[in-house]
Amino acid sequence: MFTYVLSIKFLVFTTIILCIVSGCGDPADKKIPRTKMVQIYADVLIISNSLGEVEKSPEYAEQLDSVLSVHGVDRELFNATLEYFQQEPKRWKDLIDRVVLELENRRDQLRESSANRSSS
Repeated sequence: MFTYVLSIKFLVFTTIILCIVSGCGDPADKKIPRTKMVQIYADVLIISNSLGEVEKSPEYAEQLDSVLSVHGVDRELFNATLEYFQQEPKRWKDLIDRVVLELENRRDQLRESSANRSSS
């Protein structure tokens, strides 16, 4: 009986250690923080729009890699984060709402700077 209890304790302890070492669950470093993802996704939408949404083209892939590089992330992390947000409709809607606000802010800033240049 004693060895059975000892074996169970060892098994539980080993499982806990393996989870900690291997990163069980959803650690924060496996996805891009929301505020950074908003910036990245806004940039991705801009390049998609400027290229006519030809996401399979080599030019799109090159531009996407460039945007991701500027933000210090790779495609694997970007895609995993995108999938994380898309898994839950509420989370996805929140991200998209924030991206829309970000794009509107950028548009307003461009208009202001354009108006300031033309009035000078």
